[in-house]
Amino acid sequence: MAKKQSISTETTIETRQGQWLTAVQRQLGPALEKNNDQFDEMVRQELDENPALEQVDDNLNDINTKDEDGNDYTDTSREIQDTGDNNDDYDGTGSSDDADELASYRSKERNARNYGPDDDSPRNEPVAEQSLSAQLLEQLNERNLTRRQQLIAEYVVGSLDDNGYLTLKPMDIADDITFNSGEGVEIEPDEVQVVIDMLRRLDPAGIGASDMRDCLLLQMRRLPNTPIN
Repeated sequence: MAKKQSISTETTIETRQGQWLTAVQRQLGPALEKNNDQFDEMVRQELDENPALEQVDDNLNDINTKDEDGNDYTDTSREIQDTGDNNDDYDGTGSSDDADELASYRSKERNARNYGPDDDSPRNEPVAEQSLSAQLLEQLNERNLTRRQQLIAEYVVGSLDDNGYLTLKPMDIADDITFNSGEGVEIEPDEVQVVIDMLRRLDPAGIGASDMRDCLLLQMRRLPNTPIN
């Protein structure tokens, strides 16, 4: 649910950004098509028509493009970022505790985004989710079933409906296995009933019931043996 909400939020933000960019493009489009003289004339006209606007002279000389030694900055943004990420060479104005705190924050942020310690690309790790059928077969296999019982168990578990009910009769399941398994074996209904009885004792309580009444009875039998129960 949280993932769907996150995707929906990102989609909404992207849509609003796209709408905002479209509006800006419509306003700036004509201006970008003008030459310098035409653009200056348009600015003067806007200043005359809108008294709330004020012209401010750009002073590019105020921008510091020199380092402490008076040399021009030549580092790219990527090099500056790499320098900031390398705490072994940290030599800023802050203390070493600040550097450690920054490294810890970045480590937590990387882990939160499923980043590997030596990997710059995100990794979406799938979350394993075991189906009910797999859980039941795993519980049955813990009972040291024979090869014939394992075959029967697969058919019995596969015959459960969406509610976990088993509405087929042991004879029907035995015939299905005998004629359709391809194993060349003949299964008896009594063998199927043994596996069904095992299934009805598994978790969740009520699995393998024939109907709602049978399901409730199976659940009640799991309750402590008290006078009230």
